[in-house]
Amino acid sequence: MALYPCDQGHHRYYGAQQTIYPAFVGGSQVYRRKLRLCPVHFHEFVEMLEVRAELATDGELTDISPTCILCGQSAPEASVMFFATVYNRANERSDYWAACHDQCAPAAREDWLQAQE
Repeated sequence: MALYPCDQGHHRYYGAQQTIYPAFVGGSQVYRRKLRLCPVHFHEFVEMLEVRAELATDGELTDISPTCILCGQSAPEASVMFFATVYNRANERSDYWAACHDQCAPAAREDWLQAQE
C-alpha cells in the first residue's frame, strides 16, 4: 500500500490508486489530465459520469443523442466532446463519452481538469 495525494483537495489517502483520465476534444484543441483520487472523490466523479455521460461499448453502434457533460441538456450539435477513461482498482477499465456545449466548455474543463485546493 502506498500513500498518495488526492487531486481534489490534496489530502493524502492510503490504498490502491484509482484514476480517471478526462479529456476535452474540440477541433484541433485537446485538453486532458490524470486525476488520482481518494475513494470518496473517485466515487463522486464516477457517479457524475454515470449520470451525465454514456458508457462506451466496443463494436456496437447505438442511436444515442449526446448530452452535455456539464448541464445534462441535449447537445447534438456540440463542437466539443468529452471522454473519460476510468481505472477502478476493483474493476476493468471503463470508458465514457459525452458532448459539451461551447458555452459550457470552460466550466466543464474547470470541473474536470483543475485540481481543487
